[in-house]
Amino acid sequence: MRFNLRQLIDRIQVSYWFVPLAMGLLAILLARVLLWMDTQVPNAVLDTGKYAFGGSPEQARTVMIGIASITLGTAGIVFSLLTVPLSVVVSQYGSRLLRIYMRDTTFQIILGTFMATIVYCLTVALAIPSSGVPYDTPQIASTAGLLLELVTVASLILLIHHIGKSLQAPNLVAAAGSELRSVVLSGRAGHIPPAGEQADVKSLRAKIAQEGDAVYAADTGYIQIIDTEAVLDLARKDDLVIQFTHKPGEFIQPGVLIARAWTPSGIRNEEVIDLIRQAYLLGNQRTPVQDIEYAVMQLVEVGVRAMSPAINDPYTAMTCLHQIGAGLALYVAQGERGCCTYDSDGRLRLMYEPATMGELLEAAFDMFRRASRENAKVLQALLTAIEQIAQNARQPEVRAELLQQVRLVEAEGRAGASIDWDREQISQRCTELADLLLD
Repeated sequence: MRFNLRQLIDRIQVSYWFVPLAMGLLAILLARVLLWMDTQVPNAVLDTGKYAFGGSPEQARTVMIGIASITLGTAGIVFSLLTVPLSVVVSQYGSRLLRIYMRDTTFQIILGTFMATIVYCLTVALAIPSSGVPYDTPQIASTAGLLLELVTVASLILLIHHIGKSLQAPNLVAAAGSELRSVVLSGRAGHIPPAGEQADVKSLRAKIAQEGDAVYAADTGYIQIIDTEAVLDLARKDDLVIQFTHKPGEFIQPGVLIARAWTPSGIRNEEVIDLIRQAYLLGNQRTPVQDIEYAVMQLVEVGVRAMSPAINDPYTAMTCLHQIGAGLALYVAQGERGCCTYDSDGRLRLMYEPATMGELLEAAFDMFRRASRENAKVLQALLTAIEQIAQNARQPEVRAELLQQVRLVEAEGRAGASIDWDREQISQRCTELADLLLD
């Protein structure tokens, strides 16, 4: 249930409809509350004020409808302005980076402000009866409508400022880097088997491979989330050990083996098999909810596109490498990822394969390295990112993976068209890093 909620929250965060809808509903509630307050406060009390609306009911209705009409017309300009950063992102950084802009809270709130103003003013206007019916002017509600219009104008100015700020590449890269670090911090799961049990876990894997009931995919798509909590409850209830064969981010299709379920009793339960299958939440695209590699690839895509001949922006590529280095350094600092989940009684229930450091390093640096072959400065920045990670790397296997990346960068530098001085600088830096990793 918690992972289903996380998927729903992620979809809401990258949408432009939820916040405006919520603010529109709140506007209706606000209008009802202020209209009720108008019935409790005599107009004579407010007539002495300088800033309260003092017109007739017909004038109040006309003003509210006028504000709603003007705001609706201005909303068209807002939507046009919003297409500017979206089109720039698609053409320069790639369509997958749209989620960074679509989850921008400022954009969502500005759209919500326009929606709330329109809905509020129409609600107040409709509450005022037609002419000829005795009715006191809703001064509080009408004054609030005028204030909302001022807030809407201010939000339009804020929108223009925010678009200018968000179109700057460092801010986009920083947002993607922040998402990477957030995924790293929330993605730690599972436990490492105690040293005395690792042999038992290995033999259990072999037994599950031979005797476990196979679970095959029924749909096509990318694995966005595996709801391990629901499966853990199922495994505890039916005394199962479940081994997942695919992890978030992988593409599956009907008939692909996605899990095996084994129980000491050897009893096959089709209902259980179907529930395990439903634990895989699929979608048309990868999301960084549980997929750390995808969060890395978002930064890689920006950097590789920046190094293309059409854009030729090595500084953006270097900024991406800084964020990748910081994110993977945080990942390494958290220690080894567990591959097992135990229930409250200490019994092994789930086994899966977490993302390895080798996979993340390949995703982070392989395309970057090839795209930057002719630019010594970007290769130097790539080595700096490796050094960032190495400072937190204590496991020998991780340091070996980093050393392999250093050797590849050195080979890439030799294969490029850089001058001898640049090649010597890269080679010297690679030697220093290799010595650091071999200590």
